[in-house]
Parts: sequence; C-alpha cells; structure tokens
Amino acid sequence: MHGEALGFVTMARARVELFLASFLMLFVELVLIRWAGAYVVYLSYFANFILLGSFLGIGIGFLRAKRGPDLFRWAPIVLALFMGLVIGFPAIIDRTGGDLVYFGVQTHGLPVWLMLPLVFIATAITMATVAHGVAVRFAKFRHLRHTASTSLDRLRESLRSRVWRSPGWVLSRGVS
Repeated sequence: MHGEALGFVTMARARVELFLASFLMLFVELVLIRWAGAYVVYLSYFANFILLGSFLGIGIGFLRAKRGPDLFRWAPIVLALFMGLVIGFPAIIDRTGGDLVYFGVQTHGLPVWLMLPLVFIATAITMATVAHGVAVRFAKFRHLRHTASTSLDRLRESLRSRVWRSPGWVLSRGVS
C-alpha cells in the first residue's frame, strides 16, 4: 500500500509510526554506545566501534526493506541476546592496586581479539532488526522516495552541466 492510497487517518498513523520507529532506532543506538562501554573496557579505547556497527546494521536494515521476513519483530530477542553477551562476558579491569590503568591488564571477560568482533557483529545485527522496521514504515511514503530521487536527479544534472562548462572538459575534448 503506497502513501497516496492511504486515507487521512491511516496516513497520520503511518507518520506517527515512522516517527516512533526512528526514535527507537536512535535511542537503541545511543543506549548501545553508552551501556556497552560500561561493561566492555575495550570500548573505552575503541570508542567508535559500536557506532560503526550501528551504521552497518542500519544500512543492512534499509537494504532489506522490501524483503521478508520481518526483522523488526525479532528486535527485542536480538537485543536481549546482545545484552546477554555483554553482561555474560564483561571485560573489566582490576583498579584496586594503583592509580595507573594499563590496557593489557584484564581480569575478567573474553580477550580483545574475540570480544570486539563479537560486539561489532552483535551491534550490526541488533541495529539491522530495528532499522528494518524503520525502513518498512519509510517505504509507505512514496512521495518521500520520489523527493529523494528527484533531488539526486537535480544534483546529477547540476554536476553534469558544470562539467560541460569547465575549461578542463573543453581542453580535454579539443576544439571541434
């Protein structure tokens, strides 16, 4: 069902659903960044690890917008598994001995070479499930997709006309 085929009440509901799903996606991303860093000390050193995994997951979720199955309904389960991974294998250090904290001093948890890829993949999967719900709701708005494609067409034409007028283009083609 496309955006113009929806009635006024249904369209208003679709807007609210899109807003709430987008808010949920941003909220989950921010919570993962802040919360996982409290349990996995490596994320203090690799601060953008969760952010990069989130971007990958959001991209995957949007690319799967028109494919089944519905990943959004799996989001709570995947998020719970992510939380279980982080809580079950916290990477913490013992700071009782002195003032200095060394990166190699780990007392609990998985080693860095195993924990960071697991956290990255789990973040990407978690965000893909949430982003799939946003993408499905976004796809209902045909006029938004049309506006985006029109903007890209205008940008392409603008760049094309500037390239044709540039002196480098004229010189590379020769005078005819």
